[in-house]
Amino acid sequence: LSTDKIKDFVRLVARHAGLEGNFGGHSIRITGACLAILGGMSIEQVMAIGGWTSKAVEVYLRGIVAVALQASSRMGL
Repeated sequence: LSTDKIKDFVRLVARHAGLEGNFGGHSIRITGACLAILGGMSIEQVMAIGGWTSKAVEVYLRGIVAVALQASSRMGL
């Protein structure tokens, strides 16, 4: 698949799901990294699979951390 075909597919799925926003091929990369972490992979494993050579992937994972911290604070942790 070309990058344009992947981008088109992601946008089509988002539209059919009723999601608003700017979606593209990069959305899959971010989602994949987040799901891998939530699934128990280490940051090093995610970096290897995603081809990251720096900790730049952590920028994508900030959202997961923020949600987890907010949920923990609501539970009194």
